[in-house]
Amino acid sequence: MRPASDRIAMRLVQAVADTAGVGLNGEKPILIVEELAAQEWASATFVGALHRLDLRLEGPAAALAAATERLQHGLATRDIPLPGHFVAEIALTLGHPPHEDDCDIAISLIVNALVLQD
Repeated sequence: MRPASDRIAMRLVQAVADTAGVGLNGEKPILIVEELAAQEWASATFVGALHRLDLRLEGPAAALAAATERLQHGLATRDIPLPGHFVAEIALTLGHPPHEDDCDIAISLIVNALVLQD
């Protein structure tokens, strides 16, 4: 990714963490970045990039259930400030978690966001 794409991707990751109510600092539940990718995108009137965030949530099952619930209901409507850009579309795909119990579990997340230049 290019530096501008890197900054945008990290702001998207922070928005996911904030929406889920989880940290990036080692306290559980935690959001782990597996991979970030961006592909240039253009139409007749807009220029931008399609960002793909491969993420993983780890922590207690109950906390992850609450975090994924917040993501499913809040991410698509969240205002994500990106100077000079805007999020035109964002979609979340959740992996299937193991059976819930009192142990720590991990859930994979894929976030696809179309970010356009203002």
